[in-house]
Amino acid sequence: MKAMKFFVVFAFAATIISCSNDDAPAPPTFEFNKANLVGNYQLESLQSTETKTQNVNGFDVTTVTETVASTINFTYEFSSDNQVTLNGNYVIDETKTQGTQQTDTTYIVDINFLETVFSINEAEKTLTMNNKTYEVVNFSENGFNLKLHLEETLQDGTRVYTEELRLNK
Repeated sequence: MKAMKFFVVFAFAATIISCSNDDAPAPPTFEFNKANLVGNYQLESLQSTETKTQNVNGFDVTTVTETVASTINFTYEFSSDNQVTLNGNYVIDETKTQGTQQTDTTYIVDINFLETVFSINEAEKTLTMNNKTYEVVNFSENGFNLKLHLEETLQDGTRVYTEELRLNK
């Protein structure tokens, strides 16, 4: 009987202790807004894919161009007056595939203190700069991802373009 009382008291205490943790408030989230965006970010990754299908003499020809940045030394500085300054350089490795043929190209992108305008839409979690509207993903005090997806109809075919960037503070 003593063992039974001990077990009942122990179970009751465990229930009270575990329930008190359920009432703890959730930690605050880091909201996507201009005040939280303002600051300096390092470009950590950049990749894109363009798929272009064109009708050539009655045949559809598809060209896929994939780019990946490496050796990145590039910053984005977002200011409170809706200006963003792009500065630095990175290497682009580009692979273009058409049918069974593939060509590889490497080139350097070098931008020195280019200032442009940006705008944000907090509700839709988008950032617009350089006439591109990116979806903002995983926004935190440490950085965020930008994703772009475009589809367009061309005179002789279609074009689908995707781009993803990772910016870290």
